[in-house]
Amino acid sequence: MQAIKSLSSVTVLLIVTACALTIHQWNEESSFNPYGDFTFYWATNKYIQQPSCADIYSSKGEQAINELRCKAVPQGRFFYTVRNTPLMTSLLSAVTPGNLELGARKFHLISLASFVIASVILLWLTGYGLDSGAALYLYLLLLFAPLSMDSECASTNRIQLVLIAAAFACLRPMVLIGHFGAGLFLFLGVMLKPNTIFVPMFLLISLAARRNWRALGAEAAGCLTGAVLGFAVGSLFLGSTRCWSEWLVHIMQLHADDSPLNWLNLSMPILVETITGVDLTKTLFFLGFALTSGRIISFSRGLSAADAGSGKSVPESFLVDFQAASAGGIAFLLFAHLCWSHYYTFAIPMICLLMSPRWSQAQSGMYTILALIAVNAIGLDRELGLYDYPMLAGWLTWLGALWLFLLGTTRSFPVSGPLEPTGRHSDSRA
Repeated sequence: MQAIKSLSSVTVLLIVTACALTIHQWNEESSFNPYGDFTFYWATNKYIQQPSCADIYSSKGEQAINELRCKAVPQGRFFYTVRNTPLMTSLLSAVTPGNLELGARKFHLISLASFVIASVILLWLTGYGLDSGAALYLYLLLLFAPLSMDSECASTNRIQLVLIAAAFACLRPMVLIGHFGAGLFLFLGVMLKPNTIFVPMFLLISLAARRNWRALGAEAAGCLTGAVLGFAVGSLFLGSTRCWSEWLVHIMQLHADDSPLNWLNLSMPILVETITGVDLTKTLFFLGFALTSGRIISFSRGLSAADAGSGKSVPESFLVDFQAASAGGIAFLLFAHLCWSHYYTFAIPMICLLMSPRWSQAQSGMYTILALIAVNAIGLDRELGLYDYPMLAGWLTWLGALWLFLLGTTRSFPVSGPLEPTGRHSDSRA
């Protein structure tokens, strides 16, 4: 009670506003129609329940799933290419049977709750106070376009985000079992949907560059356990281990025409192909992976050399892991062939890092200004109604993500001593 009384009126106002806006967000999401991607999850599960169903990754299976979807939601008549991993199909079966509207409400509730939990964890880990944390939360919920798109599309990115946040929380104690847990959570997220593959990969690369072999081994073991667990759950649900190879073959056969720019696939390979007419997907992906990996290795080795014998505290080591993994979330967005606008939700961990009060206090003020510009560039396409100009929207978003990546890998997170929120309750800067 004494702690509540000591809160400033501004802090109380921000917290109350954050709660009210979250409730408003739930009211909006629960009324969405025709429920976005969830209708395809629902139709897939309904099809699987049929006794004579075909492989969901076959043309026959896709056709049947689309027919079921169009019967339920006639106003959304476009062909859906099944991309769900077996693990995603199995986990979403918990909310997809029966009534479509009720299932959609459950899914949106889980997604919104995942975002709230992920935000609390990420803001806590990066040292925000109550008011600065509530301010950034409000900013993201109100103005960060990928979040709005994720809710409107009924995609799974916020659920994946909470797995990433849980992995980061496991890292904070800096013990081997925590590294194992981080690897487990991160690779479960990859098995759920592989658009987060660079998060565990860049974390492992950074640990190797710093020669932290014990943590590397624990994380690798966690990743392997997550992969085996995800493989087993998906296989058991679909009744065969072949479902994973069928999914992989199906994914490898997808064409650029299945994910065009005017559907807001804001990936750099698509942007380049639209301008040049040349498909450089593989070249750009491997070149991008090499360049971003090189930057992470250089960043990590530089820290290892600079910190040798300096007696730096444990939280700094944790935040180097946090930075490397957060950079992995953005690196995939920069060079992957498929990057819907709502995938940029995975930039949130890096945003929390770069906009934190401690970062602002220790760096030049220009760093915070540049980070804010980058974050707004990612959301500017929606705010200015640029979706009728997908090329402009795509390059703005991509350049904003690139700038965040560069800022987030320039130097280490500045903190000495235990990581706690600055000030008694909060810091005035977000």
